[in-house]
Amino acid sequence: MYIYALLGMEMFANKVRYTLDDEVVPDVVAATAAGEIIITPRMNFDNIGTALTTIFCEIMGEDWNVYLYTYMRPQEGSGKYIVLAYFLSLMIMGNIMLLSLFTAILLQNFEDDGEDDDEEKEKFNIKSVFTRAFLIKAKDGFLGVFGAKKRKTKPETVSPRQVAAEKPKSPIVSASP
Repeated sequence: MYIYALLGMEMFANKVRYTLDDEVVPDVVAATAAGEIIITPRMNFDNIGTALTTIFCEIMGEDWNVYLYTYMRPQEGSGKYIVLAYFLSLMIMGNIMLLSLFTAILLQNFEDDGEDDDEEKEKFNIKSVFTRAFLIKAKDGFLGVFGAKKRKTKPETVSPRQVAAEKPKSPIVSASP
């Protein structure tokens, strides 16, 4: 990243400016001396801080094509191909480096998990996970979460006397003549 930031500073620092009408300013020094209003692109290579920020945003893929065309417009002739080669190589190399870093971190985490306590942990076995007891617990948990009623394995028969005995008696007494 740092090398691309330095290379971008060498190629683009204080060279890409636009007018209010979005036209390229060919001579920045003369335009500044004449008192014209000049606009600097938001992502630029004028100092190391903004150059590194620009490189980071391009590697992340955030509007990298806008930066490409912003720095391609003021170029003439073969300069456009140099800018194109710079930005495309930055995207390719940056994404390869980012993917390699992510993969290395992931592999390191997998290696650390296996070395800690091999004796205490059993090796993962898919057959031990999908046992009948596990599937029954999973089904009961699923049914409990989504509000389905559990089925009883043995239907209980209740006599009408048991139902009448369990009913509470009404405290309201009707007075009929």
